[in-house]
Amino acid sequence: MKQEPLLKDEEEKIVFRNSNNKKNKKINKDVIILFILTFIVVYIFSDTMYRFYLGFKYYDYNTNNETGGIISDNNVKEEEIPLNSVILNNAYNKINLDNCSNNISLLKRFYDNSLTLGELTNNEKAVLIFDSYSNEGCFNNFILSVDEFNKTAKSIFNIDNFADNFLNSDIIAYDNFLVNYDSNINSFVINQEICNTCNNDFIKKSIVNATIKDDELYIYEKFGYFQFVENNTYNVYSNLMDSELLSTYVDTVGDKNFTDLDLLKTYKWTYKKGNDNNYYFVSITQI
Repeated sequence: MKQEPLLKDEEEKIVFRNSNNKKNKKINKDVIILFILTFIVVYIFSDTMYRFYLGFKYYDYNTNNETGGIISDNNVKEEEIPLNSVILNNAYNKINLDNCSNNISLLKRFYDNSLTLGELTNNEKAVLIFDSYSNEGCFNNFILSVDEFNKTAKSIFNIDNFADNFLNSDIIAYDNFLVNYDSNINSFVINQEICNTCNNDFIKKSIVNATIKDDELYIYEKFGYFQFVENNTYNVYSNLMDSELLSTYVDTVGDKNFTDLDLLKTYKWTYKKGNDNNYYFVSITQI
């Protein structure tokens, strides 16, 4: 019986198991997962901190604050401007409203909760233009050229060629004014028919603050109508409709210098910037 040799001439094959590939794949996968989780955590943290920042920044403001600092839903804050600002006064002083210029009807229109430019008739706009040129007193007559009329209409209402609505030879009554267009001089001849209608009643208007946001200007004004009762005593109303009695005022000095503005209602005047960077009347609203 033949014995097999203890050592064979066959070549021994040694197989090495490559474990590094799997380790590398596992490491790469862990890195990707860690990166994604880190990104999510950082994003959530940053968003939360930003919301806290906005909350603290605008904590003192709300959408109905009468003293300014108002923000909208998109977090755009109204920036307060000085009361002696040229922008404020140029816009506010264009419309002359009082109870001594015979435009009581316009006062009622403006201070009756709300009024927009679109709700004013052409005749009412014309009266506001005439009022800006007239002087207090009786039977004040003056001449206003068409060019100047159009210029004033543009400065108040941002309307071009407004005089085209009034170029006729008829004498037309506009509130307290009789107006006739004279084609020979291309001008309006204006007669103020009624004497000064001031009586014992008076009004109080006072700007408390003004703000700008984007292309709009907001002017916040305290307003009260003081109706004479007797012996220097007045009923104070929020408007000329005598519908909301705010207080009673006794003018002991006789100078009608009412100073308790907190008792009065606040009206918000809104103006919008035009292409020429001037601000034009849009609306007035009681708030």
